[in-house]
Amino acid sequence: MDFLSFGGLSLRPGVQKQTMLTRVQQHYPDLVAGYEKVFRDDRQSGAADGRYYARLEARFQTSLRNWKLPGRVPHRLFRGLMPLYAEVSVLLEHLEFEGKLHGTVRSDLARTGMAIQQWARSRLSRNARVKGYDASAVEREFRSSVEDGTLLQVPGVAQSAFPAVREIVRESSQR
Repeated sequence: MDFLSFGGLSLRPGVQKQTMLTRVQQHYPDLVAGYEKVFRDDRQSGAADGRYYARLEARFQTSLRNWKLPGRVPHRLFRGLMPLYAEVSVLLEHLEFEGKLHGTVRSDLARTGMAIQQWARSRLSRNARVKGYDASAVEREFRSSVEDGTLLQVPGVAQSAFPAVREIVRESSQR
């Protein structure tokens, strides 16, 4: 096994929730009361009671530690399959997740990754009609802004996260 991932169940009120509860009743009648309790608030989003997600997250993190597995897709499985700015953003979120799992809190990493994604999206949408300006052009601009440090001028890019960004970009150049 390469990694472990999870997602919490959501049940939107109406047909979706009723269909699920009907199926649970048919196949696992002893679980219906638990589902009804967790989804009793009938939130429009279908989200369960927050305590459900907290318990699920705790069990997930315990499993990751016990099995010594990453909780995110390993980089080797997606390396080079997306523009570098997107890859950096994903890796920053992964680093933050792993840090939290092991007791190191760094909220600057994922925030910086989101800022990089917003920067790239703004470049793509603003220049969508310019011939030859596409994801690869944004990638070249991104590499250049990391090399010369101007990426630090992008709102939301944390100086404390910049060394990680620079290291990821350097590693990608060595491929």
